[in-house]
Amino acid sequence: MTALSAYTFEIDEPENAVQEVIGQIGLHNLKSHSLGIITCAPAFVETGVVKALSKALPFQTVGCTTAGTASSGELGELMLSLLVLTSDNVEFSTGVTEPLTGELDAPIEAAWRQAIKGKPEKPAMVLAFGPFIHSVGGEAIVESLNQISGRLPVFGTLAIDSTANATEVATFLNGEAYPTALTLALLYGDVHPSFYMASIPDDKIQKQKGIITKSKDNILMEINNTLLLTYVKGLGLKQEKNMWERA
Repeated sequence: MTALSAYTFEIDEPENAVQEVIGQIGLHNLKSHSLGIITCAPAFVETGVVKALSKALPFQTVGCTTAGTASSGELGELMLSLLVLTSDNVEFSTGVTEPLTGELDAPIEAAWRQAIKGKPEKPAMVLAFGPFIHSVGGEAIVESLNQISGRLPVFGTLAIDSTANATEVATFLNGEAYPTALTLALLYGDVHPSFYMASIPDDKIQKQKGIITKSKDNILMEINNTLLLTYVKGLGLKQEKNMWERA
């Protein structure tokens, strides 16, 4: 499998953004089967760049919003990156759930069946792009995927943005943006993933320890019997005015 990468900072002119990204990829470099993974700031959704790019590419695309992007030696908050996986012996299929509001298994299984429809073999790996919503924890999505897929290797992320309450997040499938849906890409064939696990060095970890004393589902409410915002302020973290007002 070969990986090709491209990026653009062009937000306002979708046609120019598409030309820049496709020019970096070089469609002549594509093999028999390809999949595109798009990550970008929400602004690229609002101006139509994500949809225009997905429409122009001759393969399916998945992905999600993010608060910062890096690609090919460039990085920035207002940036779009495209990673293309292309291969002669690995195939791809995609699916998307209905909005996730509480019950996970049924909508994820429906998306799974949508993705595997017509495929004669079992996938070898799952790429998952989940929504960041307050009523559903990321670990619950992973557990549901594990159960439905038969514990296949899963790699992915949750959509985020730069707002305090994640009001602009979205996942992508073929140019469409979904604020509360999970999008999937399945890989078939000669795929043997391995994962490297790393932890934060001890000298970079906050020395002040806290015990969670109150929570509801995946919502953290109190630490050391102190309201979360009070505790966070006590750490000396920079306060963003609007964040505290909304919270």
